[in-house]
Amino acid sequence: MDQITRSLQILCALIWKCAHDQHLDYEPGSYGVTTMNPDFLAKLQNVTNLPTPPAVAAQVISLAQKPEVSMGDLAETITCDASLTTKILRVANSPMYAQRRQCANLHQALVVLGINAAVTLSLGFSLLPMLRRSPKENKHLSYVWKRCVLSAVSARVLAQRSKLQGTEEAFLSSLLQDIGIMAIDRIQPDFYQSCDAFFHDHHQLRSYETQQLGGDHSEVGAWLLENWGLPNYLQENIAASHKLDYELPDEPDRQKLARCVALSGMVADLWLQDGDDAAGFAEIARIARKSIGMEYETFAMVMGEIGTNIPDMAATFKTELISEEEAQNIVEQAQEALTMRNLISINEVAELGKKARQLTTLAHDLQLENQKDALTHVSNRGHLDEILTKGFNHAKRFGWTLSIAFVDLDYFKIVNDSHGHQAGDTVLKRIAHSLNDLVRCTDTVGRFGGDEFVLILPGADEDGAEIVGQRVLNALRETKHDVSPNESIVITASIGCATLNQNNPFCTVAEFLAAADKAVYAAKDLGRDQMASYVDEQRENIAAITA
Repeated sequence: MDQITRSLQILCALIWKCAHDQHLDYEPGSYGVTTMNPDFLAKLQNVTNLPTPPAVAAQVISLAQKPEVSMGDLAETITCDASLTTKILRVANSPMYAQRRQCANLHQALVVLGINAAVTLSLGFSLLPMLRRSPKENKHLSYVWKRCVLSAVSARVLAQRSKLQGTEEAFLSSLLQDIGIMAIDRIQPDFYQSCDAFFHDHHQLRSYETQQLGGDHSEVGAWLLENWGLPNYLQENIAASHKLDYELPDEPDRQKLARCVALSGMVADLWLQDGDDAAGFAEIARIARKSIGMEYETFAMVMGEIGTNIPDMAATFKTELISEEEAQNIVEQAQEALTMRNLISINEVAELGKKARQLTTLAHDLQLENQKDALTHVSNRGHLDEILTKGFNHAKRFGWTLSIAFVDLDYFKIVNDSHGHQAGDTVLKRIAHSLNDLVRCTDTVGRFGGDEFVLILPGADEDGAEIVGQRVLNALRETKHDVSPNESIVITASIGCATLNQNNPFCTVAEFLAAADKAVYAAKDLGRDQMASYVDEQRENIAAITA
């Protein structure tokens, strides 16, 4: 077994130990790149010149695989590598862990970090040569390295602010999310030289990779990790590192962690952009809110926290990420942009509220219009039936009194025949208006059809209904309608009333209406321009009508 294969097995064991100790029970997955260019895929399968972890990392792995590992043993192993010891101390004392007092030695640093975090960070530091070195050093890989570190810092802060477990896993996943670019560069050193979007548009970069290779670097990276036998959470996070719509319905925290990794790359791109881009900050803040539920104010704090961590991380990883002055300027831009975004959101909410109220008013007006008779503007037949049914049910349930009155205009057909339908319509509108004026505000006037109107009188007994009926008869007798320049007419009505009470406990609305209709015919038999009330002796005839 060659050294490279052995080292990869050790690497696998370390990361798997980290995942196991953090109780991240990920199921094995598959990240095939079968759509990729066959020649490139064949070369990818034979990549053997990636650097391997140093000997100290192998010893750390060996310790981590033991059931019980003491802080002393771990400290003794890490102390063998002065560079690794310095990095662990620097991280433990950095704002990332915000301790009240400085860690003076490695043992204190490991207590602050915890074994799992220390192992994960050691792994990350041991992988730095793989990420930083290439047979062809160029500005492309230097840019990728900066992006990896900024993404890792951003992912950790995003996961921490989202109150997720596995913040170190987010850190490591983001640190490795562009490992596919390294592999592609190893296989085709000039591949990215002709990609103009490399430094300013990660989305276009992935499109370029897909057009040329049949897949992008996130797929290549996940495929590599799967073939190396690394745990599924790393494969999954890297495969989803550009998928903010990543869905795991039964694993919300795992899904959110993957989205933090994906979002971290976008945040890193913001830090690496040249010039001001306030609109970009507001857009990323909007995406953070939508994808991981992070409010704008929290995102502003995240940007500030990342800015605070940049000097320490630049020193720890021995790379110039961004100057302190530039970092401060970006934080201020982010806060200003997010403040403006909040103001815009407040205005948008106010405007939306205004529009919602306008639409509600319009809908209410339309509903009222749909309830009115088009000609007379009293309730139409549908609305009349609805009100009567509701009133009837309430009266039956609570023992209330309810009366209705049928108003059937006398000889109205003669008006249409003699003076035309336009004159007839004018008379109907005027009579409907008069009926509205003659009843209480709690009563309802509706057009039953043709020249028939119905009055619904809640709470009115027989005497109350009779008073209303007589009032209507008197008003109609006293009203003259001009049907031509030289002619006026008077329109009377035959009115039939029915009352729902203990004496007349109608079973249905239809029976109730039929009773009032029967009383109308009684009024007509009396010579019209009369009012008649339904009496119990008519019940058999009513039953026959409604049968």
